[in-house]
Amino acid sequence: MSGLTINNSGVHWELIGDIRVAVWPKDAQPDAARLTEILPPESLEQIRHLTHGGRRGEWMATRVLSVWVTGDLPSKGEVGEPIWKNGLHGSITHKGGHVALCFASDPRVTCGLDLELCRDLDPGVRSKIMNADEWRLCEDVFGSGDGVKSASTLVFAAKEAIYKALFPLVGKVFWFEAVEMMDLTVTGDTATLSFRLCKDLSPAVSAGMTIRANAKISRLGGVAHWLVVASHAKIGHSE
Repeated sequence: MSGLTINNSGVHWELIGDIRVAVWPKDAQPDAARLTEILPPESLEQIRHLTHGGRRGEWMATRVLSVWVTGDLPSKGEVGEPIWKNGLHGSITHKGGHVALCFASDPRVTCGLDLELCRDLDPGVRSKIMNADEWRLCEDVFGSGDGVKSASTLVFAAKEAIYKALFPLVGKVFWFEAVEMMDLTVTGDTATLSFRLCKDLSPAVSAGMTIRANAKISRLGGVAHWLVVASHAKIGHSE
């Protein structure tokens, strides 16, 4: 791994499945002098033009974390996905005062990441994320009491991570109903979810294909978040 040292920087590392994940409080930002050592002048100029405090903090934090962890500042793809120049690929997310990124260097593996607060969602919102069979599976695993309340954000985060993992392969937007959860296993603060693609998304990503998401609860700043990584091996991929 290249780039600046991250010792004592407040970066929290997770290994979720076989993907490395870095999480960082967006408020733990370097001072102005340190920023000039980390970010190029054009990025510093962009920061000066961001007037919304929250957006400015997230924008800055994702770029500082990327340089620290990968040694590279990503450009933006067609729908805002990060594109690194040093052979790494992955995903960036932010929620609840934290930013996170996952990455892989194997060109045969694509991965996506999402971070969500562990909370219940309104049933109307939940119905747009998952179908009745998926919700029954959550109830079977978590029970019908308080334990199931964060299941909707778990599935939401998993489907978001799947979208980020597959978008580079399909090159187009798709929605929650394109994938259906088929299996869910929860052990303590970790979860494994298996999904089936319900429609053809591209010649290489077709209906019936399965993809797995791995999740864990990270207690960031004392608040529980679902941190979810989805990864997909592109069998037969060649440069």
